[in-house]
Amino acid sequence: ALPLLADLRANLRRVLHGPLQEVMEGWYRKLVAECEARLDDTVLDENTKLMCDIQAHVLLAHRAVAAEEMTEKTAHVFVAAFAFLSTRHEWNMDLYGTDLSVPEH
Repeated sequence: ALPLLADLRANLRRVLHGPLQEVMEGWYRKLVAECEARLDDTVLDENTKLMCDIQAHVLLAHRAVAAEEMTEKTAHVFVAAFAFLSTRHEWNMDLYGTDLSVPEH
C-alpha cells in the first residue's frame, strides 16, 4: 500500500506543480496585463486582491514539500509568493464580506 500511495502522491505533485501551476501563472499574467496602463487604482486594487489569492493557492499547491524534493524552482516559487503576499495582501481585512470571510488570526 505504501508504494502505491507514494506513486499517487508523486502523480498529484506532477499535476499541482505542472499543469495547475501553468493555469495559475496564466491567470496571474492576465491580471497583471489588466493593470498595466490603467490610470485609476480601482482595477489595480481589485486585481491585487485576486493576485494575492492566486499566490496563496500557489503556496498551498507547494506545501509539505519534503527537503529532498526541494529544487531551485520550488524555492523560487515559495520566495516569490511569500514576498508578494507579505507586501500586498491586506491582512485581517474583511475583503469578501461576512459570508466568505475567515479570520486570519
